[in-house]
Amino acid sequence: MRTFRPRGIEVDGLKYYQERNKSGDYISIDPSTNEYYRDNGLGNMYEGRTTAIQGLIGSVCTSSISHNFLRSRCRRVSKATIPQEWLDVL
Repeated sequence: MRTFRPRGIEVDGLKYYQERNKSGDYISIDPSTNEYYRDNGLGNMYEGRTTAIQGLIGSVCTSSISHNFLRSRCRRVSKATIPQEWLDVL
């Protein structure tokens, strides 16, 4: 029997994005955290991992990431297309 997984969510439960800017930094979000932000009046946000300093892989940290930011400044990518050096920090 196959486990149900919502569309677009990788086996690890995360969604992956790449910024549409010169650096092309990668972002991972945990969709299950959205409910917490909404329930606490914090808006349409997710907890995720992204760079604190654009283009610097070593600056990846955990952060709140808005749905609007993802829609307007990023594109969805599959985990299989992300370089290993990024996967190690995401």
